[in-house]
Amino acid sequence: MPICKPSYRSIFVSPLCYEMIMKDKTNDIIEKATALFRQNGLHSVSMDNIASYAGISKKTLYEHFQSKEMLVNMVVDKIISKTSNYLFLCPDISPNAIIEIENFSSYLNNILGILTPAFVRSLKKYYPDAYLQLGVFRDNSIIPFIERCLQRGIAEEIFRPDIDKANVGWLYCWQIQSALGSDIAQADIHKIIEKTNMLFLHSILNTKGVKLLNMKKEKENIKQDN
Repeated sequence: MPICKPSYRSIFVSPLCYEMIMKDKTNDIIEKATALFRQNGLHSVSMDNIASYAGISKKTLYEHFQSKEMLVNMVVDKIISKTSNYLFLCPDISPNAIIEIENFSSYLNNILGILTPAFVRSLKKYYPDAYLQLGVFRDNSIIPFIERCLQRGIAEEIFRPDIDKANVGWLYCWQIQSALGSDIAQADIHKIIEKTNMLFLHSILNTKGVKLLNMKKEKENIKQDN
């Protein structure tokens, strides 16, 4: 990796180094903005707040993001990018389809630190383009992921073979989306996602799958007791 500082012979930074510096600063601003949105809510945070929190001037902030809307879009884009990477890795780190669904549910609970019901409602009301990004990602990535997971469970003979994969995938996403769009306390949303996932699993498991899930829970309880 090139060392991004000018030599004593020149006051100029190479184009490659300049691009890397700008990219790092952009990512830092996105992270700082995400933290502020998490703490104070999406609508109440101003560009002045973000510049102050990031330790930069408002002029520098606008060099990276021409508007708050553009910054919000990038925050959502980063959430989508991270989730897309996780969807790609999830099958490989999951020994079976049950654990794959549970891993995905755990990931959802982790990103709820930013993707809160209040955040989603503000997106829908004030930043419809960013909200639309989430809907497109749901349709093009999350639902196909759930469908592939259902097919895997059927092949492993732990899910019922008569599952309507397309509609069941939609139902799962609709339940999660309904929870995110509701006016409930943040403390409750994690429990709702957890219970939704458990109800979903029990609706698709066959007898073999139920036994496998119960064995998994028993092992987890033993570990907790120890």
